[in-house]
Amino acid sequence: MKLKAKVVDDDMVIAKLTKEKVQLKEELQSLKGTTTAGKNNEKQLKEREPVKDIGIQFDYIVPSMDNLECLSDVNIASKKLFLIQGDRPQLLNWERYGLRIGVSGGSLSSTETAEVAVVALVGGEFVFPKKTVLVSAVYAVSVSRPLLKALRLEIQHCVDLSRGVKTKYLKFAIAPVSTASLPYKFSIVDGGEFSEGKWYGSINREK
Repeated sequence: MKLKAKVVDDDMVIAKLTKEKVQLKEELQSLKGTTTAGKNNEKQLKEREPVKDIGIQFDYIVPSMDNLECLSDVNIASKKLFLIQGDRPQLLNWERYGLRIGVSGGSLSSTETAEVAVVALVGGEFVFPKKTVLVSAVYAVSVSRPLLKALRLEIQHCVDLSRGVKTKYLKFAIAPVSTASLPYKFSIVDGGEFSEGKWYGSINREK
């Protein structure tokens, strides 16, 4: 779980299924006026194509998001699933919930893919280090397979660093997603960058 911190997106799924529907309609029109066997093909297309598409989407979605199902007594704002493809650099952008994830080139081989599941939390049984105040959302992050390079987490905070606030007072903290008992206990981690005039802080994480 991170403090402050195949893209499978609802819009993309809808667009994909809509495209398939248009293609299906064209195929059905080309089959009109043919034999009974042709009509049977129409029925098969109607019944099978959408099911196959939806099945593929769910095959991608289920595994890595399942790793975060152990979260308990938390208030979830939203969930998101990203897909990392091949060895090129990528930016996984979820700015609506204040998070960007940078993927370095070479994190996977050119033929590999990995999922990054993220849950944005706005409350829960959290215990933070003494004399600290939460200034961002909390994010639970799960990656479906080990990466060769660290992920760069860029997390939005609510501290106005243009008014003389010292950036050295801002820190990142983490807690394990799986815990034997609540609450989730956060501890400060080394590293991380906060720049004056910026509303995002960043940190590289390998785990």
